[in-house]
Amino acid sequence: MALVSIAGVLALGILEGVLVAALLSLALILRDEASLGITELGRVEGPDPFVDITRHPAARRSPGTLVLRINGPLLYFNAEVVEAEVLERLLAEANPGLKRLLLDLSFSTDLDVSVGDVLRRLRTELADRGVELWLVDVHHRARSDLTRQDLADLLVDPERRCTVAEALDALDLRA
Repeated sequence: MALVSIAGVLALGILEGVLVAALLSLALILRDEASLGITELGRVEGPDPFVDITRHPAARRSPGTLVLRINGPLLYFNAEVVEAEVLERLLAEANPGLKRLLLDLSFSTDLDVSVGDVLRRLRTELADRGVELWLVDVHHRARSDLTRQDLADLLVDPERRCTVAEALDALDLRA
């Protein structure tokens, strides 16, 4: 970025060169945020009971449940990509005993209307497959956004931020 800034300033002048560098920085940020990674979480003993199963061989899947963490903020320009990857992961599981999908939204502080639309479609698609969708570790502002969009029923507890472990315990008690 420094080289682009220098080249832009030398070729175009100070204001235009800095503007080119700023626009390129913004484009790179948007590109990175549009292609979020999704991590499957499994249970281990210890203070942080849910971890990336590819990094921790001792991590175990919860029976009947797939837990996925979206590794970045869920925004209007990446929500459909996340939806497609979640469905792809669900199909790849090919687990006939799968009853619940928990999405960890700990990196999303706000959810706009387009994200709400994606969550509705995802909930419907999963329900058609006999799988419940639950959102966990949801920031208070994102919980407010979900409530405004009539999606609070996707939260295990709309009043507080539940960790994956707390959500699973609460869902197991309901069953």
